[in-house]
Amino acid sequence: MRKFRLTLIAFSLFGLAAIAAPRINSNVTGNAAAPVARPDQPGTLSVWGDDSAHQITDAPTGEFRAIAKGGAFQGLAIRSDGTLVLWGGYNDPLAVPPVPGAIAGDEFDSVAIGRSHALARRPDGSVVGWGNNSAGQLNVPSNVRFDAITAGNSHSLGLAEDG
Repeated sequence: MRKFRLTLIAFSLFGLAAIAAPRINSNVTGNAAAPVARPDQPGTLSVWGDDSAHQITDAPTGEFRAIAKGGAFQGLAIRSDGTLVLWGGYNDPLAVPPVPGAIAGDEFDSVAIGRSHALARRPDGSVVGWGNNSAGQLNVPSNVRFDAITAGNSHSLGLAEDG
């Protein structure tokens, strides 16, 4: 397994924090809600369980490169052409709003979704976010390129490309 020296950057209302990570594995893992990516081998989406916010009823069809679950009742995915699709959240006052039109046709390679905000990473490492920014969770550093992103309830994190 390849190892890289990466810098972890957290952004929130209180500013940025950068932590140099000694040597960590390149396949960062998380809990059961962690994003799943298969960029070279897209697959179909299966959704099951609670459908109280249309997270099953509104689930998209087609082939996808990556998926992420977030908030209480939403899903976010990257279609095989690199575009984003967000679903669920019906009647949830904190739901992430639809993908903004300004980025709807852009290509992305990873996604993350928090309680009421979402992040998407472009192939060049730049990150865009939308939704609730009450704690600064969308204040993505514009001068940093990221290898990986994730989102919490009201904060966001990224592993910066360091070389």
